Amino acid sequence: TSTIYAKTKAIVMTNAAALYLIPYFLSCAISLGVGLNAWRHREENAAAPFAWIALFQAGTTAGYIFELLSPSLNGKIFWDNLQFIGLVVWPLALLAFALQYTGRTVSRPRLFWPLLALPGLFTLILIFTDSWHGLIRPATALVPGEPFPALVYEFTLTIWASFVYFLVVIGWALLLLLNRLIFPQRLYRAQILVITIGTLIPVVGLALTGLGIQITFHRDTTPFTYALSNLIIAWGLFRYQLFDVVPVAREAVIENMADAVLVLDRRGRVIDYNPSAVSLLQLANHGVIGAFFTTLLGEMTRQLPPSLLFGTGSTELTLPAEAGEHTFEVDI
Repeated sequence: TSTIYAKTKAIVMTNAAALYLIPYFLSCAISLGVGLNAWRHREENAAAPFAWIALFQAGTTAGYIFELLSPSLNGKIFWDNLQFIGLVVWPLALLAFALQYTGRTVSRPRLFWPLLALPGLFTLILIFTDSWHGLIRPATALVPGEPFPALVYEFTLTIWASFVYFLVVIGWALLLLLNRLIFPQRLYRAQILVITIGTLIPVVGLALTGLGIQITFHRDTTPFTYALSNLIIAWGLFRYQLFDVVPVAREAVIENMADAVLVLDRRGRVIDYNPSAVSLLQLANHGVIGAFFTTLLGEMTRQLPPSLLFGTGSTELTLPAEAGEHTFEVDI
């Protein structure tokens, strides 16, 4: 009877373990799929760093699965250490993505990126040498539980300092993305909102883990947030062509055009313009957005045929200038 009971319990435990791991396998598969899809587009702007984000999230989730499956304390610590690699890479890759996606550059990148990576590298060194100094896990415990025992340790000041560093880098990337919401093009706004929401979800997961708020018996909630995040990003990949049509195209074309460009809404208010418009039309760099173009351009609009004021077409205008006259070709 005891033998039958033991075998039955083992079968039940095996099935329970398999069911428990299904969400983690799904999370890993979703992150891996999004990462591979982004990697296929790696020649497109910002796709390569985003691929690294998703692929390292998949690796972190896989490491967590192995941590759950490891029966010994040392085994769980080993896999927990490996998961920190993804946590260090993620903020840096996110910032690289945000910079590329928004068309920003950094001066002296060969100095910028190593310096920015130093705190994360220092954290990894401390994590992998923790057995010598105990700055990461001064005390660890293996807490029995079903279907897997849990690795438990208190977060030290070193870990909290690392979390602050990660959140600062992530916050920087989010600010770059949110700054692009001023674009009038709806597609770009939708893209950036999708990316921002997808990025914020793992940040919430990281915060929940840091605060000790548990969804399951085990403490780490980031695998679930990675899955939800990458589902949203995957939807954005297909719905908004995240790596095929990007805001940086606007920077490369419109910002650098020699022609003056004004973008108007249906009421005739200026909602975007390029530097050539400021120079050629002698505009101020402030007070342009939101102004009615009939007020802003004055004499020029009074010479426009009425049919062109809120229509489409081409014409020529000749306006007085300090050195004689200027003739403009106007396309509406």
